[in-house]
Amino acid sequence: MNESLKADRITGVRLYRLAKRLFVFGLVGACCFMVQFVLMTWLQTVLHHVVAYAIAFMASAQLNFVLSYYFTWRDSKRKKGLRLLSTWGLFFAVALLGLVVNYFVYDFAHVMLLSILALLVATVASTCFTFVFNHLFVLSPERKTKT
Repeated sequence: MNESLKADRITGVRLYRLAKRLFVFGLVGACCFMVQFVLMTWLQTVLHHVVAYAIAFMASAQLNFVLSYYFTWRDSKRKKGLRLLSTWGLFFAVALLGLVVNYFVYDFAHVMLLSILALLVATVASTCFTFVFNHLFVLSPERKTKT
């Protein structure tokens, strides 16, 4: 096989893996979105909507870590002990930055849209942010060490 065809094949495989990862990431995100929405709706009965939103977002972020670690980036090197804790810490830091993105988008959109639509718009914005950072820096399969 000539080098050009080989390079095209490798690129095609990488694009397929990325598309598959994005699909699984979307499924994980949809699951976390539903958990966040149900929790936020329940919490809004007793708390201010922004406080309810922040609590629901953080709970959803914890579920997202577990699902992302075991499903979305299942080809990343598995970690134990302090390394797993460090990965969770980085993931959580990205989630906090995502919360900032999410909060400002939600706060802006909440004025114009129904709560669920504002939450959806904010979730899409923070999802794009978190996928890129987690894929490149936190759970990157390219950073997998050889055993």
